[in-house]
Amino acid sequence: MTSPGAAPLSVREAYSRWAPTYDEESVLLKLDDLAVSRLAPRGAAKILDAGCGTGHRVPVKSGIGIDLVPKMLAAGRGKRRGVRLAAANLLALPFGPGAFDLVWCRLSLGYVANLHAAYTELARVSTGGGFVLVTDLHPEATQRGHERGFQDGEGSWRRVESILHDARAHEEAAKDAGLQVDERIDLRVGEEARAFFEKAGEARRYERLEGLAVLLGYRFKKEGPISSGR
Repeated sequence: MTSPGAAPLSVREAYSRWAPTYDEESVLLKLDDLAVSRLAPRGAAKILDAGCGTGHRVPVKSGIGIDLVPKMLAAGRGKRRGVRLAAANLLALPFGPGAFDLVWCRLSLGYVANLHAAYTELARVSTGGGFVLVTDLHPEATQRGHERGFQDGEGSWRRVESILHDARAHEEAAKDAGLQVDERIDLRVGEEARAFFEKAGEARRYERLEGLAVLLGYRFKKEGPISSGR
């Protein structure tokens, strides 16, 4: 592992390095899937994954993914036929107002300094009556010393530059963008996550983390009439 004083990588550099192994078993991504399974509404016809990485969770028929790192998108296109992926910044989404009835942004807002600008864009492309789903590393985990990072091809832990946004910051930014909290999850490491850790060969880590809140998740609803942009 890197030494505690090693400088974190920029987001672009980190995810460019991570791209070849991003889809390998990851406890955090599995926990994210668990949170989203509880939060995601059913029946969405048009879905945007803002900050999609390799696009491994983008529905083939109803979804489109955008990401800022070309190597992540290239890795995804090489593995997934029919998945629609595009290079774009989630602060300037290349879609018209109300284009999607479900927008999710998963584990990406911790890399964005201007949270209000991010929520404004997520809300803009969401139709009236639609939903915006957000997950982030939980402040409790960060306060306990856990950080964003990944294990590179040589087995070294690489830290990634990130920003801590607490629950109040998320909720205020969402409200200012016209989104209302529909449901919130503070996902703690519990029995249902044990299998994720064991499969990743991290059973002892599970014992250390049991009870810790690791993910903050929200389902926001955008009030108002259905947009003509759908």
